[in-house]
Amino acid sequence: MLVKGTKHIENLAKAKQVAFDKTGTITTGKMKIEEFNSVGNYTKEELLQDVFLLEKNSNHPIAIAIQQKGKEQNIEGSGEVEQYEEIAGYGIRGKINGKQILFGNTKWLEKNKIKELVEKSANYIIINGKIEGYITFQEEIRKDAQNIVEKLKQVGIKETVILTGDTLENANKIAQILGISKVFASLLPKQKLEKVRELKQNAKILFVGDGINDSPVLAEADFGIAMKEAADIAEIAADGILLTNHIGILPSTIAIAKKTMRIVKENILFSLVAKVFVLILGLLGIAPVWLAVIADTGVSLLTVLNSIRILA
Repeated sequence: MLVKGTKHIENLAKAKQVAFDKTGTITTGKMKIEEFNSVGNYTKEELLQDVFLLEKNSNHPIAIAIQQKGKEQNIEGSGEVEQYEEIAGYGIRGKINGKQILFGNTKWLEKNKIKELVEKSANYIIINGKIEGYITFQEEIRKDAQNIVEKLKQVGIKETVILTGDTLENANKIAQILGISKVFASLLPKQKLEKVRELKQNAKILFVGDGINDSPVLAEADFGIAMKEAADIAEIAADGILLTNHIGILPSTIAIAKKTMRIVKENILFSLVAKVFVLILGLLGIAPVWLAVIADTGVSLLTVLNSIRILA
């Protein structure tokens, strides 16, 4: 990890809570379609064609999964998308061949006053105000995240948290697999920021994220960590940047920070005791010049040598 200055190491060492973004952080960000159902008057092929057109130019993980599915079925999509609009944390809308199409999560349904629910954790396809189908997605958990909670406990982390804009059901699945203790789901970027401020009141918190929406949270946390492939603004806001996408190095990084702070305190204490000792001898008139030199230059050299222990 690249840490942006020594002033941040103390916060890293004192952290008692770690909060993770979900998609792209503890998961790879890659998704695949788990279930695709039609519940209305359109076939799955027709629905996929419309959603494929809507998501054709997006780089969101859900969009990429749909694009992949479309390519597998040789769907190119016919028609132009008019009145296209994307609402972060909700979904997208557009007009295709005269049909008003919405595609998004349950919050998107509520925002558009559509009450009918088929599968809570799904993304819904709404055509002309009626649910015509839904798609559920499955995420891939990073391999190095499997034992991270237990390792974090070993370095003094008391609580682990997921903060995500995804549904509670999807987030709980990931939390149960990894053993993460708290989940806050269906959060908009502003709500995620407010939740971090709330958690900060309990203890110092470390946040790991990767997206543009995570940048305010990365800046607000006591120590923010951006993934290697994070958005540029997230890297700017973070206090540390992972040089790889392996979050498994997080426990060892915290351990190094703790060791660093311990050695810093040892050096300060040793320097003060040595100098006070020589000052007392000087006041008594029994401190030779060579001892004063040792108390100054010699002590500085010894603290440098002691600091090398960090590398061990």
